[in-house]
Amino acid sequence: MKLILQIAAGVYLGMVCAQLTVDTWRSQQQKSANQVAAKQIEDRNERIRKLFMQGRKITPTLPENSSP
Repeated sequence: MKLILQIAAGVYLGMVCAQLTVDTWRSQQQKSANQVAAKQIEDRNERIRKLFMQGRKITPTLPENSSP
């Protein structure tokens, strides 16, 4: 009986540890993706600001696979 409880406790603790590891990894991946997206937005806003400061007009561009 004691062996069964030890095995059950080991399996439970292993599953909890694995879940915590996966959750931590996903959180780090999400944070990294959010930082990349924020950097892209910041870069885009900076380019727009520079174009306005130069007195140029911004023409919207459509993606390659879209139709007007």
